[in-house]
Amino acid sequence: MTKVNSLYKQEKLLSLIKKQHKVSEINFISQNCIKPRLKLSRNELEYTRNNNENIIVLFKELVEDLLPLLHIEDIILITDSQLVLMDYYYTGNLKKNIIFDTGVVFSPDSLGTNALSLARELKEPVYLEPENHYILFFKKWFSLAVPLVVDDNILAVLGIFVKSINKEMFVLLKLCAELICSKLKLCNHYSDVEIQLTDNQKVILEYLIMGFKEQAIAQKLNFSIHNIKYHKRN
Repeated sequence: MTKVNSLYKQEKLLSLIKKQHKVSEINFISQNCIKPRLKLSRNELEYTRNNNENIIVLFKELVEDLLPLLHIEDIILITDSQLVLMDYYYTGNLKKNIIFDTGVVFSPDSLGTNALSLARELKEPVYLEPENHYILFFKKWFSLAVPLVVDDNILAVLGIFVKSINKEMFVLLKLCAELICSKLKLCNHYSDVEIQLTDNQKVILEYLIMGFKEQAIAQKLNFSIHNIKYHKRN
């Protein structure tokens, strides 16, 4: 059964690769393309990054641990749900290239078929060999991409372009995506919790913010120290 599922997934991926190649051709994306067809303006990019600030922060935290494991010219990046490049890192002396620039859209009608566009459409991790990319620029890399899915919604896509590939790298990227998703779920949970304070708790909180100690607050409000601790704990 596992082999059957694996074969089905492979056929599904190959079918989608052909479909995205066709999209690239229809949009006149040259295989010699060295410039993306779609890129956000500075204001549009700023708006996108602000809306995805939590994801970018979590990505940066993970990259610090991942970079030592990468090789020269390996690139790790994250896009938003619409495949807009929000942030990226590379390990070698890669010269600044307009393809790997924030604001660039990694869709097949902008940069041709790539692992990130496939992962977004399939809603599952994708590994792509160099020859399966559409533009020649990507054909020197293996690429991996994992969609960040929370509550069945794709929030972003985590990707990596590497010169050499191994199974551990794919597992590591999937774990990183799961870690970001779990933290995002936690953030969403606490943002949905309605905080209701009593009048006394609001007053105590104001005193605490101003730097008053529990004993001083108790004296001001004519409460016992135990009462202050109780409200503070709640």
